[in-house]
Amino acid sequence: AKADIHYGGAAVFRLAMPEGATISLAADADTKIRTKVLASGSASSDHKAEVRELTPGQSMSFEGGARDIYVVQVNVDPEGEFFGPHDRAQLWRRSSYRCAGPCEGKAWWAGSGPGKEYPENQHSALRSPIFTLPAADAGVELALSFRAMWDLEAMTVDGSSVGTGCPSKGYDGVQVRMHVYGADSDVQDSVEVLTPSSGYGGGPAAESGLQAFGSSGLYTQSSPCSSFEGWTGSSGDDHAWTQQHFSLAAFAWKRVRFEFLFASDGSDAGEGFWVNGIKVEAGGVTVFAEGDGEDTSMTEIAFVKTVSAGSVGKYDRVPVVAGVPEGYESDKGLQKVAQTRSAAWSATWATPSRNSDAAKRRAHLGWSYSAPIMEVKTALLHPGQEACVTLQAPFKGSLDTATLFLLVDKMGVSAVSLALRSAIAPHMLLGGNKALISDSPGIADPGTHRFKFNGKGQELEEGELFLACAGVGKVKTLPADNVGTLPFLHLPLTNVTTAGKEGSPGATMLIVPPALGKARAFQTTGLDPWSGHTFVLRAEFVEVLAQDTGADGRSGSGFLAP
Repeated sequence: AKADIHYGGAAVFRLAMPEGATISLAADADTKIRTKVLASGSASSDHKAEVRELTPGQSMSFEGGARDIYVVQVNVDPEGEFFGPHDRAQLWRRSSYRCAGPCEGKAWWAGSGPGKEYPENQHSALRSPIFTLPAADAGVELALSFRAMWDLEAMTVDGSSVGTGCPSKGYDGVQVRMHVYGADSDVQDSVEVLTPSSGYGGGPAAESGLQAFGSSGLYTQSSPCSSFEGWTGSSGDDHAWTQQHFSLAAFAWKRVRFEFLFASDGSDAGEGFWVNGIKVEAGGVTVFAEGDGEDTSMTEIAFVKTVSAGSVGKYDRVPVVAGVPEGYESDKGLQKVAQTRSAAWSATWATPSRNSDAAKRRAHLGWSYSAPIMEVKTALLHPGQEACVTLQAPFKGSLDTATLFLLVDKMGVSAVSLALRSAIAPHMLLGGNKALISDSPGIADPGTHRFKFNGKGQELEEGELFLACAGVGKVKTLPADNVGTLPFLHLPLTNVTTAGKEGSPGATMLIVPPALGKARAFQTTGLDPWSGHTFVLRAEFVEVLAQDTGADGRSGSGFLAP
């Protein structure tokens, strides 16, 4: 068995009452998944309940009679909430996608793939090698030029600002930066944002800042407004290529490298940014040029805002208790939300003895919670009412346990009831049994109520329909209750397509059952009071084995394979 588990998530597997079970964890199981095995105490032996942990390649056995076994797995990946170097997909790549018109060969493209949006919360640069610019003699122009095209988040002028009062024109963007180095050292002296001769474009009132540069951690609040400038929106209709030109006269005789810095926030995105024909020239003489085909002269550098221990939050001023390794940052964009881990395990067990609980088939009846997030429905259940759902016996047997799920808010109720009733009106109690009661003593309901029939549930034939009915078990006004409010329980409702289909499992109704020994008439709302929904109840149904005579003439329970 195996489950794909998200970070912080868990999977619980149950083996119902096997005898002599052996649980094994695969040798190649993911070590970030912790696996524990819980075994119930055995009533037929001296074996007590126990909890053991399995490691990859390990097996363990549980002796004794029939015992419930639970295999619990939890994804405890310590990097689950963080984004590290090995988690980042390549952003900048050589591609012929969208390289048409003036674009020649392949372009450098910051994106996720054809037709896909680029990743959120990304700060990554395409960087040149270090080179030395010549002198800017009279009549000799030092310049960086290239062709560019972009499809980024649309320009948004909403009155916000970035840095210290720099009016913002949007969020995602790309800018060109120059790094300056010492004459004999690769230690960086300074970084400067370059401005193209035609500018980066602005909003209707010359707004120029981009929020993603402000959140990159590369600039401070006091950085000049030019630090937050860049291209955003679209370069034109139908993916128009543009020619860009930058004067490098201020960097003559200096050791430099330039880069294209891409920055995105956590919301809208486009296909990305393309650059082609990158060239640095001095009076017509090429100083640097990108290579052809799979050019390796340019490299990608990802910028990560690693939080150090002792630093405080920008807004809440809450200190960071422990730092993380360099190159890691919080997964603010939930980019790892779809990542899962798994650890396969297997189980074997002995052939069950003829009189053992292990020989009995088991099935789960009822419905777990399932509803679209925008279509959540609930219902109130008042004293005297019972919410009933139709169940069907999968084989000859009876209910062993049932779990009812409620919302925690309630009013004036101190106990919850569960009754098994005939599927035929007026829906009398099966076998004359009383409803089971589960206490709800507090101001809030516990949310789950487990009812144990302990072998006293009505024996049902295969295919027989019956009702499981939840109700208010006891009424008691609590000090926190509003005076005059009708007591209620609050039911979460789950989608069921057969809620209104008479004679089918899932058929649901509200009833006011006849009082025992009284002439009050049975009442009902009819089927489907909640329009395709029922309440949340899960019940375990256990087989009743037929009696037979063994070869030795003694009576015993006939074995039916699970």
